[in-house]
Amino acid sequence: MSVLPVIKFKHAYYKLGNATFTTIRGKSYFRRFEPDQLVTVEYPGGMFVARILGLQVCTIESLPVAFLKNDAEYPGFTFSSQQDFCDLLNSFRARFWTQVTPQSEMTIITLEKQKI
Repeated sequence: MSVLPVIKFKHAYYKLGNATFTTIRGKSYFRRFEPDQLVTVEYPGGMFVARILGLQVCTIESLPVAFLKNDAEYPGFTFSSQQDFCDLLNSFRARFWTQVTPQSEMTIITLEKQKI
């Protein structure tokens, strides 16, 4: 049995309770994954297997705040702007890395939990 690639989450995001959800990652993820690929999702509450339904590259500023909120809010954290979302992403990055701005191109990965 081969080991599946891992997509890690630092928080127990609300979206992880859904059968289908998205995650917004750096642009390089577009080249690292492909549709129909199985991955292991790891988060503070556990892990599960998910199938990648799709990948799309877009800028943060092209995404409605409601979409970003659905993607990134978790217990104890809410936000109200695209810049707030960028600040959240930058909190996960080393200070010497290029910081995320609303103009940054990101990869949206759509995933579906698998029953295995």
